[in-house]
Amino acid sequence: MVVIDTEKEGLEMVFKEWEVPLYKKLLTEDIEMISREAWEFLLKELEPQTISRASVINSLNANVEYGILKYVERTGKGGYHRVYSRHMDLEEFWQHIANQVNQALEPYI
Repeated sequence: MVVIDTEKEGLEMVFKEWEVPLYKKLLTEDIEMISREAWEFLLKELEPQTISRASVINSLNANVEYGILKYVERTGKGGYHRVYSRHMDLEEFWQHIANQVNQALEPYI
């Protein structure tokens, strides 16, 4: 379940402030990232603020569960790594959010 903060705008309605640069990139570009790459990207974007790698991994995995991202496992140095990519683009993401809101309101309309 995605939580929506209607006091904010854009992706900040759905994602934490530190997550916005990452999900903007993942939802608008057809790219793949492992958690280390996502973490390093955020460190550059958020400088001088920092974020733990564990927080990034937890965010990525949560958004896989929400259906926003997908992953494949690939072998690499140190074992298997999840390679994350978008499951939907930005337009599909907003449609997904709208559908969730509609479903939640349906019993009251």
